[in-house]
Amino acid sequence: MDMILTGRPVGAQEALAVGLASRVVPKGESLNPSLEIARQLIAFPALSLNTDCRSCYYSPYEANSFGEALSYESTEGRKVISKEAHQGAIKSSKGSGRHGSFKESSKL
Repeated sequence: MDMILTGRPVGAQEALAVGLASRVVPKGESLNPSLEIARQLIAFPALSLNTDCRSCYYSPYEANSFGEALSYESTEGRKVISKEAHQGAIKSSKGSGRHGSFKESSKL
């Protein structure tokens, strides 16, 4: 509310602290971290990733209640139970994704 009402500029560290940014890199050095994020994302099954993204936007902006948001996530999630999900479950059972490590599933 402070930023909206005052229009004051917000620096990188404050943006990080209040959740407007997820990471901060030195000025002029954003390309490599951005490419790394892109590499991580394209390693995930597209259908699952897109479904998760839609759910993240639906819940706060379109759902009329917490229950409706959960129902949407459950319904949309069931639609992803497919070859993609099956392959992901197999990878997960072998350790992929534990502790945020997806290196063995990277396509690049």
